[in-house]
Amino acid sequence: MKNLTTGTALLIALASTGAHAQTATINGIVQLDFSTTSGGSSFKLGLADFGGDVSFGATDSGLTFGIEYDAYAVAGGGLPISGSYALSAFVQSGNQRLNIGAPLSAYSRFAPETVFNTNAYLGATLLPGTSFSVSRFIQMNGDVLPLGVRYDGEFGAFSLSASVLRHTSGTIYALAGEYDMGKVQVSAGYEGVISAPGPHNAYVQVAGQVGNGRYLARISDRKFIMGAVVTELSYLHDFSDKFSAGAGYIYSASGGSIYGLNATYDFGPAYIRGSVYGAAGSTLATIGIGSEF
Repeated sequence: MKNLTTGTALLIALASTGAHAQTATINGIVQLDFSTTSGGSSFKLGLADFGGDVSFGATDSGLTFGIEYDAYAVAGGGLPISGSYALSAFVQSGNQRLNIGAPLSAYSRFAPETVFNTNAYLGATLLPGTSFSVSRFIQMNGDVLPLGVRYDGEFGAFSLSASVLRHTSGTIYALAGEYDMGKVQVSAGYEGVISAPGPHNAYVQVAGQVGNGRYLARISDRKFIMGAVVTELSYLHDFSDKFSAGAGYIYSASGGSIYGLNATYDFGPAYIRGSVYGAAGSTLATIGIGSEF
């Protein structure tokens, strides 16, 4: 996932004209999950999430112009095909960037990989209550591409992102920031609807690395989607360059507790991932095959 995966960006030289070289950066994930539940039902879901930039190089004034794109889709398993898309033009000067068109929301900019957001079924059913922005959620439920702007800036160890997106169902504003202390990152975000100042989403999270382990602790106030405070804990351990495993926990006052375990083996161009999730006496077991790029 663009904001959630650890995939390596692929840099492609499209053309070279001295100082005005054109490049494209692409990163993402394509995954097919085979799942079964404790109730005996089985299904498969496909997940695809990719994004990146097409940059036209720096002008004589030092400005860089380009196009940013992103696409997320989940299909299968008895669920309707749902997805969200983003396409915008940007202008960048140093560590300051402005996107105009249909950009991604600022709310989910600082969302790392967890035990839960690598599963296609949970991506379509659970994640709208944890790390998804409202803009992505309402697109997955039939809204069209929004129009708006997003600003991203870096000021030493502090990063800031702000966006205003006009959807058919309302204008959504979002603000998110992160302070990077090396192996620990502290982030916070807020989003609301201008025409309806009551409901909102907000989160505070701490993410980082201890040795070969990656952890996240997030508290979200999800008034828009789940109407409740959601707590998420996740730990992933890299045992080698090829094998990692982890455990996670989510609690919501409206939905109870969810426990998760997963393990991933990367064998080069692709990976295989096994996961088990449990909630309220039911379980979901999944084997996934995918590729990150």
